[in-house]
Amino acid sequence: MNTRTYSSRLTSEVLNRAICLQCLKSQVTCYCGEIKKFKTKFKIILLQHPMERRKAIGTARMTHLAIENSTLIVGKDFNDNPQVNALLRNPELYCVVLFPGPQSLNLSLLPQHERTTWFPTEKQLVILVIDGTWASAKRMLRQSPNLLELPQICFTPQRPSEYKIRQQPKEHCVSSIEAVHQLLEILEPATRADHLLELFRGMVELQIRCFEHHHANAASARVP
Repeated sequence: MNTRTYSSRLTSEVLNRAICLQCLKSQVTCYCGEIKKFKTKFKIILLQHPMERRKAIGTARMTHLAIENSTLIVGKDFNDNPQVNALLRNPELYCVVLFPGPQSLNLSLLPQHERTTWFPTEKQLVILVIDGTWASAKRMLRQSPNLLELPQICFTPQRPSEYKIRQQPKEHCVSSIEAVHQLLEILEPATRADHLLELFRGMVELQIRCFEHHHANAASARVP
């Protein structure tokens, strides 16, 4: 993402709060023009807590907009969710949940040749990614018995989170878009996965610039 292009927007437009209806961010911080859509072999289903939907710095929608064959579903309890249950009942799909529980299969510990063969080859892999805080993600799982019955997978993060504008509760925690990126690096290294990080880094840098711009203007206004 070209952050210099975005930097040029940081004038009086920062006060303009017109919202982009696609990314749900202000026109000033909209990243839609930078998206380069791509497809993945496995399906990504982003299960987003309603509180995350209202956060301008969330990354689930960004992930969804970049990956063509992904789905974004907002909710807390998915046990009776028709979209989720339709996926779980489809005999042609193999659904797993990305969650670092005690029984999760750590893909990072598998030899490279076993990382994809562990899943049934005759079915399409569907990975459900829970988008929420650590506490809300655990509650969403507890409230959704249909998800608790699914196999769980996880990975060992290769690098600390670059989410500079949002504090992570634990060292190994990463944002949803970083998690999906690392999944793609493990399962589909030939995809354009790095584009996710380009979008993410651009958003983070732009939010930092907006924050600095806002506080600089506020400080100037206080000078007698």
